Amino acid sequence: MKKLLVALSVVFATIVAVAAVPPSTVAELTRLVQGLIAAHKSDTEIAIKLQEIHLSEQLTPKVLKGLLDEHPGPRTTEQIILLLLDSSQLAPPATDVPKDPAPTAAEQAELLKKAVMIVTETFPKIPKLTADKKSVRFQNGVSYIKNTSGNGGSMSNANGYSEIAEPVYLSLINQETLHINTQAGVEDAPGYVKQKDPGGQLGQISQTVPGLSLLAVLGDLGKSTPTWLRWQTINDRQIAVFAFSIPRKQSSYKVNYCCFPELEHIGSGMQFSGNSGTATSFVPFKTATGYHGELFVDAKTGLILRLITKADPKVTDFVHQEDIRIDYEPLMVGGTPYVLPTHSTILSTVVPNGDSYVKFSARRTLFDINYSNYKP
Repeated sequence: MKKLLVALSVVFATIVAVAAVPPSTVAELTRLVQGLIAAHKSDTEIAIKLQEIHLSEQLTPKVLKGLLDEHPGPRTTEQIILLLLDSSQLAPPATDVPKDPAPTAAEQAELLKKAVMIVTETFPKIPKLTADKKSVRFQNGVSYIKNTSGNGGSMSNANGYSEIAEPVYLSLINQETLHINTQAGVEDAPGYVKQKDPGGQLGQISQTVPGLSLLAVLGDLGKSTPTWLRWQTINDRQIAVFAFSIPRKQSSYKVNYCCFPELEHIGSGMQFSGNSGTATSFVPFKTATGYHGELFVDAKTGLILRLITKADPKVTDFVHQEDIRIDYEPLMVGGTPYVLPTHSTILSTVVPNGDSYVKFSARRTLFDINYSNYKP
């Protein structure tokens, strides 16, 4: 155990050092990539350098195209795509934010009223649909939890067992495509009741459904009013962005992860033949929490085309972060128009050892999810 704690402390120190690096702007990232390519650095050298970068603003599709036009190698391209996903819930660079004046308070209220009316009138009428869901999972941190008996559980589907997961940086873990069911535009939760192996597919990750529905968020807002944030251009649409915050008592947000190790003291008795010590079991973590986020409303149609929700957990919770972005698009399914989720990113940070007071084992997971082929 002492050896494990020392090793974990080294990992934590590395993670803290990475987090301590000041965030970079998109312009700084562009100059860095262009400079490294001009200096004829190898694909591996550039990719390793980009692993240390975290952005302060969103890497937009326009900038992404410019970076890919530099013809980076495959490893560098993978890191650029990872930065795109990791920054997907941030605001775009100030240079990309439209300079149009904010709507008046009355115009904001009217737009929000229209958006709420569309959701409340149309979403409950969306029938049961099927879809294909492609999930790509990236992760860092501890992959193996070793208990006092010497057994343990692999929490990241890593190949083989080791006390420390490598690398410290986010890396591809797995990807899969599932055929799913949806109701009222919301993915049905997986039919898992119990998870016998905490190192299995859902090991220490949420159900990875698209988060709260728009109906649930609008219901939580109640009498409170979202506040104006900014204009934003998405797919050539002028989007009005509003911020909101939901306190815990008003929230329907539930955090539900499986599973975290729990130590049990065992004393002498018949079944232990006089032995005593501790045993480790794995239990789910469930809690209710408040949250905050952003609504992205098409200024022309009133459609809500993006929702960002960020859980507000307690500092002692085993789940420190769950940030979800859902993108919606108007789609024709079976000849009928609906507004449905097409893309989602989920960013989470957990404490795999089940000890929020000792932060040396924090681990980040990033899911990139795409929905397609909706059918009645």
